[in-house]
Amino acid sequence: MANCNRNRARAKFVSQKQVDKYQTVDFNIGADIDACAKINTRRYIDTDAKTAIYRSATVPADLINACESVGCKNSGTLFLETNETEKTVEGGKAYAEKAKALFTTVSDALDYAAGVLYFYVHVANEGKYTINATLSDITDTKQNAADKYTVEINAVRTGFYPVTIELAKAPQETIGKGWTPSTSGTAISIEVEAEKATQGTIMVGLSSIALFNDVEDLRTNEVVKVSCLTGADGDDTIDAVEEACQGAQHDSSTAAVERTVTHKQFTPNYAKLNPMYHDGDDAVGFAMRTVQLTVKEEGDYGFVHIADHCTDECGMIYASLEDSCNTTDSLLTRLSGPNLVTLDERQFQVINTKYNPDVEVIGSKLYFNRELVGRDVIVSYPQEVEAKHYFISDEEINERHVTMTYPKELSDGTIETLVYRNVFITSFPMGLTADNEAEKSLTISVKRDRNGRFYDVYQSNKADTTL
Repeated sequence: MANCNRNRARAKFVSQKQVDKYQTVDFNIGADIDACAKINTRRYIDTDAKTAIYRSATVPADLINACESVGCKNSGTLFLETNETEKTVEGGKAYAEKAKALFTTVSDALDYAAGVLYFYVHVANEGKYTINATLSDITDTKQNAADKYTVEINAVRTGFYPVTIELAKAPQETIGKGWTPSTSGTAISIEVEAEKATQGTIMVGLSSIALFNDVEDLRTNEVVKVSCLTGADGDDTIDAVEEACQGAQHDSSTAAVERTVTHKQFTPNYAKLNPMYHDGDDAVGFAMRTVQLTVKEEGDYGFVHIADHCTDECGMIYASLEDSCNTTDSLLTRLSGPNLVTLDERQFQVINTKYNPDVEVIGSKLYFNRELVGRDVIVSYPQEVEAKHYFISDEEINERHVTMTYPKELSDGTIETLVYRNVFITSFPMGLTADNEAEKSLTISVKRDRNGRFYDVYQSNKADTTL
């Protein structure tokens, strides 16, 4: 009898597993870092080297923009032939090889006076090197009033070594009255001293001198995570067209990849996913505060004192009577002016050093009609606080680059890690809601990366072993 059950064999299928509420989507925000002032070492002012040769093709790798770099940030290298120098050490005399070059930059030194000096030193021999960087005003090329910083390098290979000097720290040596930064510019001399390890002179190189405003300017990337996912939805789409000669085909110009990441939780730096986000300076800001105060007597007026009022905010002050039975009648109207004027029972005036520099007031005083002395008032005002400041602007909106990645688990245990290397967040949630479980959605447009790919998928099993 024929076996009629042979067609009951089934092909193996897999399905996507339900998204775990603890699953995360990771975003890496990369920034292209550039200095506020640069010096190409080809343009040296003076040197004590036996010979000086500039090689434009010898360029150090960009070790600051290690994750993301747009364009070439570094330039060629000035090679200096050293001079043999005798020096006294413990136990007798020794010899070293030294070379120094002087450079200048016409720039506002007030910008980077507490920032970072960064450059590359090229060595042709292994061993110990002492790097002396001396800064003075551009008008003082003899460097009679300068700050001297010293860095040690223990070279275990030949090639380039990066040197980072934080100018906010005290120098190892102050020459004369020290460096006084000005808006004219800076003279920088760099000296390389090598311990005597070989016979004869050696060549040392200096390249790509850069000055940064602040250590904070060296931030190159930041990771933002979102979790408690509802999904990362979206389709890969491409139109099909019919052409007269070639027949039907896909139109590659219409290829589009979009995702909507819906989530409830996020890391505290979530705001940085907003493409218009910009870091500001840590500053004195304000937060709204509402207090109940009793009006006291001062001469012909009543007053309350708000010592922590943020006087930079001219408005934002609300005042009302606390014990009035009529809410509308309780509202007090503010009058403006540096000097006190006659106030009726429905008016108040704010006096502080911003409006009148001749008064002696810490914060602000709110003055009322004398009839309100002893009455309680409700005051809402901007309270001065130390704040981390950021702002939203479309300036330099294309200077940041975002990578997104998340895993997708299949029913057979296969893990697919999706990596989108060039994503643009086109919609960022900013709504307020009373529901702390409310969902937020990020709308994301995926563009081709430098390799022409929209995204990569890496498949592995649960042991993270590539299939």
